[in-house]
Amino acid sequence: LTLPLGRSDSAIIVFNKDTDGEYYDPVPFDGGAASKKIDIPWNVQFQHYDGRIEFDEFEKLQDLKDIPKYTHFAGTVKYKNSFFVDDVNGFHHLNLGQVHGISTVYINGEEVGVQWYGNRVYGIGDFITQGENTVEIWVVTEMANYLKSLKNNDVVQRWTKKPLRSLGLEGPVTIY
Repeated sequence: LTLPLGRSDSAIIVFNKDTDGEYYDPVPFDGGAASKKIDIPWNVQFQHYDGRIEFDEFEKLQDLKDIPKYTHFAGTVKYKNSFFVDDVNGFHHLNLGQVHGISTVYINGEEVGVQWYGNRVYGIGDFITQGENTVEIWVVTEMANYLKSLKNNDVVQRWTKKPLRSLGLEGPVTIY
């Protein structure tokens, strides 16, 4: 028995002789050769905790703590991109790869779902259309890195002695 568990995932396994019920069909975490990576430049909107909004474009996804401009960011990051689908029957899942925060996914403007932990795989079969599709991924970050930037606050400095935390969407983002 293989249980691919993501970060903070857990599973309860019960063994009994009851054969009624639905068959467990795990969500595939990899599409193999059929996977299509979404990697054209990402339009990114940063909604800071204080209401400021700024825009950027990323050639590739990466941990925000490694980008000096965003190391101490706190708020919601909205990543937007598009992908082309020839046959809607060939794609049923969107895998966000590495995510550091709470993620919400929208396909073609419709909310697909929200995930707080684990492998960030979403069922997208009912949301994609043949041709051009848009994907928007919102990631709400934690405030720990921002708090570390408050050098004149002794209480915060005692509380945030740990290293900088990873932030945002690292990917790779794939459909399969």
